[in-house]
Amino acid sequence: AARDFITDVIDNAPVDTGLTVSSWKVGLNYKPVGTRLFAPGKLGSTAEANRRAVKAVVLERINQRVTGQTISFANDTPYIQYINNGEYLQYIEHAMLRAMDNVRQRKLL
Repeated sequence: AARDFITDVIDNAPVDTGLTVSSWKVGLNYKPVGTRLFAPGKLGSTAEANRRAVKAVVLERINQRVTGQTISFANDTPYIQYINNGEYLQYIEHAMLRAMDNVRQRKLL
């Protein structure tokens, strides 16, 4: 479920400069940490490069999880809450909650 959730969020994140999509981090039993892999761009020009880079890092971290460990996600972009609240027109309002709903629905099918 964690892999599906973060993949959904990353794949559907709006990308202008690439900063937000590059800022996802994963933690196992503690605060999410990690290095931001950021390929600066304009108007989404580096969207796919940033998505691939951040997915490689976060999915590898999730793969390191052992039974009993909790998984936490974080994005330290200063304006992430505005994006999630739908204040950026190219992003679906409450997209992170919708991603979790998508995961739940897939698990029930």
